Amino acid sequence: MSRDAAYTYVLRMRAEGRSDDDIREAFRTSGWADADIDALLASMSAAPKPPEDASTSGTDAPAPTWVRDMGWCWGACGLTWIWGIANSVWIALFALLAIVPIVGWLFFLGLAIWLGINGHALAWQHRRFASPEEYRVTMRAWNNGGAIFAIVLLVGGFLAPIPAAIVFPVFARAREKARQVSCESNLKQIGLAALMYAQDHDQRLPFTPTARTLLNPYIKNDLIWQCPSNQGGGYAMNPTLSGANLATVAQPSETVLFYEVDASGQPIFPHNEGADVCFVDGHVKWFNQENARSLYSRMGVATPQALPMPVPQSVPQSAPQPSPSALPPGLIPAFGHARDKALASSCESNMKQLALAELMYVQDYDEHFPRSGEFRPLIFPYVKNDKVFQCPAGGAYAMNAKLTGRTSKSVASPSTTILLYEVDASGKPAYRHFGSMVFAFVDGHTKLSTPEEARAFTW
Repeated sequence: MSRDAAYTYVLRMRAEGRSDDDIREAFRTSGWADADIDALLASMSAAPKPPEDASTSGTDAPAPTWVRDMGWCWGACGLTWIWGIANSVWIALFALLAIVPIVGWLFFLGLAIWLGINGHALAWQHRRFASPEEYRVTMRAWNNGGAIFAIVLLVGGFLAPIPAAIVFPVFARAREKARQVSCESNLKQIGLAALMYAQDHDQRLPFTPTARTLLNPYIKNDLIWQCPSNQGGGYAMNPTLSGANLATVAQPSETVLFYEVDASGQPIFPHNEGADVCFVDGHVKWFNQENARSLYSRMGVATPQALPMPVPQSVPQSAPQPSPSALPPGLIPAFGHARDKALASSCESNMKQLALAELMYVQDYDEHFPRSGEFRPLIFPYVKNDKVFQCPAGGAYAMNAKLTGRTSKSVASPSTTILLYEVDASGKPAYRHFGSMVFAFVDGHTKLSTPEEARAFTW
């Protein structure tokens, strides 16, 4: 029993006409020592304390002095509107205005301080309590809860920036790593497009000033020329290789072909303080800034120049087209033949891109070919253009099923082993170009062949 409760108990027993001996006996039964009992009775005789009761609680009457003397109300300050609902102090609900930025936060802070100062008196005025002891127990519980909540809030506020400072850079590096992978894919496609160009032009690489324009027919996607981390810049070709013959490159795996530059043509290092570099043999690798600068210095160029952006040419949408009936009869077959030849050439370009995309996949997956039934979604990240999978003359392309899961080293004759071929809607081989079909081979080259010629190939 607390001293305040003992004081109330003595007053009640005296009001009932009990003697001090009866009171002493009752306290002894409760385990009080005689010295403590005598001290209690002596203090009450020396300075009679006014009786405490709860008859004025919940009546909006002013709170007694002992209520106002209880000090700071942590429950009202820390738990605000929750404390307000429990104790019928409805003004505390204005704490919900904290959802309004700035103004709401400032109002909440002022309200919390005001409730901390006046919380005990407000609870006494608006809630009914059976006894002063019940009031003290209730307020003590709210104060403990509010103090714990305030401590957790303060500690959390100080500690929250620590994991944030650790996690956010990790996320930033992961995001930049994803952009780096996308950039590597772009450079691989550009590098392989340059090799395709060289294959079609007597092993000579494109000229640097017009490299992008010359390689676009092999890529057919302007987004390939833009690095995700390098807005406004692009990729540049090694000027020392402009128009060079591949046979004259002594070390293709160590000779830079394409690298990253900003809009002014200067080398940049956007990927975690490094840059992606494409080499003459087609492979792409990330280098840190120091090693990349060493590579660039061996190119012998002080200020490498960026590839010029192509200027789009406006083509009138409603340009008049000659009617076939207006042409001389002898020219109609010639135009038809030229059109079919153009379609075959476009199909061959598509097939080259797909074949080189397959070789890029093989390079990234331990020299293993993709599954034939799923080759399209597996190599799509290397192509990024759905139109490449469709033949301009109709139909699509299929992969040699016998290569599924095999390694490139297990192919005895890459130059005669079919990798891709044309099919019709039912999946059967289709000889749609002058009775011929475009084939792509494991070594990456393509060929337009008749059925008789195809018998010599390895399926």
